[in-house]
Amino acid sequence: MTFTPKQRMLSAYRGIWSDRVPVAPEFWYYYPAKLLGVDMIQFSREVPFHQALKTTFEAFECEGWGVRGRDS
Repeated sequence: MTFTPKQRMLSAYRGIWSDRVPVAPEFWYYYPAKLLGVDMIQFSREVPFHQALKTTFEAFECEGWGVRGRDS
């Protein structure tokens, strides 16, 4: 059975076997900032985090998730 990337990640989160080891790149800050063409300070201050993750996941054509905390 061949898994989709989404099935592979969901299986990993649940601790269930899949067809191969899933790989999830770290997309929290560096890659989104680089992809959007801003430095880390500008990214932190001006870019909505959820939108940056969505843009990054779409650009890399991968599955991903993010946790949004309270706004300060």
